Amino acid sequence: MRLRPNSQPFHYALGASGENEAAFYLTQQGYEILEKNFVCKIGEIDLIAKKKKRIIFVEVKTRTSHEYGAPEEA
Repeated sequence: MRLRPNSQPFHYALGASGENEAAFYLTQQGYEILEKNFVCKIGEIDLIAKKKKRIIFVEVKTRTSHEYGAPEEA
């Protein structure tokens, strides 16, 4: 294991960066972000957003390569 200056492993920082980019994109499209990283008994939802009367649940996949497949395949 490699030590890093911050306490967060790289994949957590990468995931948070992707979630922030997705939230920014959604707000630019007119969505209001209701929740980030919503946790319940059965798991976690990265983003919950609303536009007019529509609520969407978003799972964000941030990748640095296609080595493990495309994000939409995950």
